[in-house]
Amino acid sequence: ARLLASWRPRACEYSFRISEQNAGPGAARNTGVKLAAGKLVMFTGDDILPDRTFLAAHLAAHANQGQRDGRLAVLGKTVWPADVPVTTVMRHIDGPGGEQFSYHFMKHGDFVDFRHFYTSNISLPLELLQQEETLFDKRFTHAAFEDIDLGLRLERRGMRILYTSHALGYHYHPYTVHGFAERQFKACQMACVMAAKH
Repeated sequence: ARLLASWRPRACEYSFRISEQNAGPGAARNTGVKLAAGKLVMFTGDDILPDRTFLAAHLAAHANQGQRDGRLAVLGKTVWPADVPVTTVMRHIDGPGGEQFSYHFMKHGDFVDFRHFYTSNISLPLELLQQEETLFDKRFTHAAFEDIDLGLRLERRGMRILYTSHALGYHYHPYTVHGFAERQFKACQMACVMAAKH
């Protein structure tokens, strides 16, 4: 917190908040959206290292589609970094298995549905988010499906998701078989919340 408080960026306005307790990524994103003042909001994860051209690639994709499209979200690509050994499990869940991300099946320039509202690497108009009465639903107590739930509700109001492979984020979250099984157990619990809600 002391480091964040002392940071003085030259190219942007900056603020941060400290939560009294960890309420999960959805609650943190809700706070971030309330603080946002620009035209676009960029979501990423605490285990993502953005590429140097990350923001520029998002902005270019929005500009190429016409920034007046107030319902366009841009999905970037989340990949394993070169300095982390990629296990068979990691290769599978981001590859043909698609249990974590389904980039394996996407092509640059594709439009994808709400199931790909990955908050590890996505940008969209602030105004679109502000029209939603509830952003990230706090009933999703683990980091799973809270983003897909919001993506579904936004899609129902006309949001489209454009995929660009140029906006790279490096995912520093290695998995073992046991670690990913534990993650999937929690994801299954949140899938039950999603099913009950919709």
